[in-house]
Amino acid sequence: MGDLRAAQPPQIASHPRALPGPPRFPHGNLASKRRGRHLARVGSISAPSPLSSWALRAGVLVPFVYFGVQLVVGLRTPGYDFGRDVASQLGQPTVPLARVFNTVVIAQGLVTLAAAAALPGALRRGGTGRLLAWLASVALALNGAQTVWAGWFPLPDPRHGGHSVLVVPMIALPGLLAAALWARSGRALRGYWLVSLLLFAAVFPFMAGLVPFERARLGGLLQRVFALSLFPPIGVACALAARALPGVAPGAVRGGPARIPPLP
Repeated sequence: MGDLRAAQPPQIASHPRALPGPPRFPHGNLASKRRGRHLARVGSISAPSPLSSWALRAGVLVPFVYFGVQLVVGLRTPGYDFGRDVASQLGQPTVPLARVFNTVVIAQGLVTLAAAAALPGALRRGGTGRLLAWLASVALALNGAQTVWAGWFPLPDPRHGGHSVLVVPMIALPGLLAAALWARSGRALRGYWLVSLLLFAAVFPFMAGLVPFERARLGGLLQRVFALSLFPPIGVACALAARALPGVAPGAVRGGPARIPPLP
C-alpha cells in the first residue's frame, strides 16, 4: 500500500505570517505620506489675521504712491526737471510741498513694513518654502525701513542715503519676490518677472557708478527707470500673495490635492 503519509495534503502553518496578505502598493503609500506631510505643514501655519489681507492690499498701492507723489509735487515745484532731478530733491526745504512729499514717503514706508509683516504667512500658505518666504519678507521690510529713513532725513541731510544694511537687501528684493512667487505665476506674470529682472540688471551698473553717464543731465530719468524694476514688483507680489489668504483650503499647497490657480 505504500507510505500513506505521502498522500496526505500539505499542512498550512498556523502562524499568521504564513498566510498571504493583501498586495502592497509602495508608491501609493509614498504619495499618501507626502500628502500628509504637506497637510501637516499647512496645518501648522497659523490662521491669517484680517489685518494681513488689508496690509497686503495696501501694499499693492506702493508703486502708485511712489510715482504719484513725485508727479504731484514735481509739477508744483518751479524749475523741477523729471529727467534731470532725482526724486529726493522734492523733499528739500526749498520745495513748496516738501513737507507733504516727506510725509507721504514715510507713509509709503510704513505701508511697506506692514505688507512685509503679512507676507511670510501668505507665501507659506501659497506653497513657498519657509526660508525663501522669510528672505523675501525681510528684504521687503528693509525696503520699507529705508523708505521711512529717507523721508525722516530728507536732503540735504547727509543721513538721507541710509545705511548699507538697508540698501543691500533692496538690491536682492526683485529676485527674491520673483523666486518666491514664480510657481504661482502664469506665463504672462513670469514674463513680467523676467522683464523686471532684466531691467534691473541693465540699469543697476549705472546707478552703482560702475558705468559712467551724464548724471547731472539724466540722473532723474535713470533713477525712475531703475525704480520701475523695484517698486511695481512690490505691488504685484502683494496682489498675488493676498490671493492666498481668504478661504484657502488646507491642501492648497504645492503637491496637495488643491492648489491656488496662478494668475495669467
